[in-house]
Amino acid sequence: MKRVFFLSFLLLSILILVYFTIGLGGTKQKALNLYNTKEIPYLKIDFNDIDTIALWDFKIDYKYRIKESAIQPIGIIKFWRIKPVKDKLRREIYGKDWTPSISFEIYKISDLDFCKNRSLNTRMISSCYNFGGDLLKINNYLFLNNEVCVDCKKSDNDVDYCRPLINKILTEIELTKNCSIQEIEKEIRERIKNNN
Repeated sequence: MKRVFFLSFLLLSILILVYFTIGLGGTKQKALNLYNTKEIPYLKIDFNDIDTIALWDFKIDYKYRIKESAIQPIGIIKFWRIKPVKDKLRREIYGKDWTPSISFEIYKISDLDFCKNRSLNTRMISSCYNFGGDLLKINNYLFLNNEVCVDCKKSDNDVDYCRPLINKILTEIELTKNCSIQEIEKEIRERIKNNN
């Protein structure tokens, strides 16, 4: 009898955990890791080595458009570090410290095939060591990095300043199932603001 009671209690506990984990009932939910860390170019990125969130900012341009494309993004989101990073090689070449940044075109989830093709094309034409083509699913939206060369890695130690931070911010924001891009923008702003 005690064993049956224990198994029933265990099963009920698991069901309750699953219920709240998958966000039934319209509750807010957090995303899992957005990057496939077994995929090139993410194999050598330490996603636990995260820059200080308070040193970053972002902006969404809702007027952004792509020339000669039937499928248009909702806009583009750009993240950048407010305080430059000391980088010996960049100082020698450009005469100033380095400011890491990364941007993502924002699409509806219904544009998945288009985004996959753009991501693949970006990676195929890139000759950069730190190439773009990142494709992230954020709720009902896709964030596509279409930069052939991403300006995220420090030249002297190969640390990626952008991707671990972006992953942390975007996985820690809490979103309802059918939220708008403006709600995502507000949650990102709150996440950065609360780390200042």
